Amino acid sequence: MTVVIILLAFLALLNGAAFWLYYRRTKRLLFRYRESVNQKSELLTQHLDATFRRIESRLVHGRSDFENTTGDPSTWAVMFTYDRKGMAIRAIETLRQFEPALPLLVIDNGSKDGTPEMLTQMLRQGTIQKVLFNTHEDVPQWQKSFALKQALKLLAMENPLYLVWLDDDLEITRPFVKEGIALLDTLREERVKVINMTDSEVEERNHPTIKRVRVERFGISEEIKIRPTFNGQINLFSTEFFREAGYPPIAEGITDWGLEDWFYSRRLIDLDYRAAVFVAAVHHGTISKREEKALQA
Repeated sequence: MTVVIILLAFLALLNGAAFWLYYRRTKRLLFRYRESVNQKSELLTQHLDATFRRIESRLVHGRSDFENTTGDPSTWAVMFTYDRKGMAIRAIETLRQFEPALPLLVIDNGSKDGTPEMLTQMLRQGTIQKVLFNTHEDVPQWQKSFALKQALKLLAMENPLYLVWLDDDLEITRPFVKEGIALLDTLREERVKVINMTDSEVEERNHPTIKRVRVERFGISEEIKIRPTFNGQINLFSTEFFREAGYPPIAEGITDWGLEDWFYSRRLIDLDYRAAVFVAAVHHGTISKREEKALQA
C-alpha cells in the first residue's frame, strides 16, 4: 500500500513538473506568436499604406476615357451645382442666350433648395440634355472634383473633341465655343491647352500672366494673355488634354490637390502646357441661401 502511495505521489509530481514546463513553453510560444503576429500586422499595414498610395497615384494620373473620339468636332459642357437654384437658373439662361446649341450636362451634388426639380423641368423642356443627381452625403469632400470625374466618364460615351466646364455662379457674356476652339488651334505653338474664360485682379494675382500674344481671329486683332495656371470657373479644353492629364483626385483627406483647377494647373506645369485667357463670362455675385446661412452662422 505504501509503495502505491509513493508511486502515485511520484506520478503526481511528474505531471506537475510536466505541466509547469509545458505552461512555461506555451506561454513563451504564445508570446512569440503574438509578437510575430503584431510584427506581421505592422508590416502588412505599412505595405497596404504604400500600396494604397501607389494606387491613388495611378488613379490621379490615370488616363481618362476619351479614346474613341470621332472626326466630328462636337463639344459638350458640364455645369456643377449645389443649393444654388437662382444662380444655376441664371447661368443656364445666359448660356442658352449665347450658346443655344451647346449640349449641357448638369451635375447636382444633393441640393435641397428645389434645384433638382428645376433641373428636371429643364431636362423635359430640352434646355439641358443630361442631368445627374448625387446624394450629398455620398459625395466626397471635394465635390466639384468628384462631379468632374463623373462628367468625364459619362461624357466620354458621347465622343466629344472638346469639353467645357463651368460653375453655377456665372453669367455668360458672349459666344465662346467657336472662338475658343479657334484660339486653341491658333495658340498651339504656344502650347496652350486650356481656354480660361474669366479674368479679374484676383485671378491675375493667383495666376500671373507670363506672356501676351496678339492673334487675328475672325478679322479681329486681339491681345491674349498666356498663363501657366488657370482659374476653374469656366474653361474650354480639348478632350486630348484629359487623356494626358487624367482624373482629379477625390479620396477623403486629400488637402493638397483636392481642388480641380489647382490639380489641372499642376498638370499643366508637369506637362509644360499653358492656359490662354478669353473672357466670355463674369461672376454675377449673387449669394445663395446656403452661403447666407454660412455668413449668419
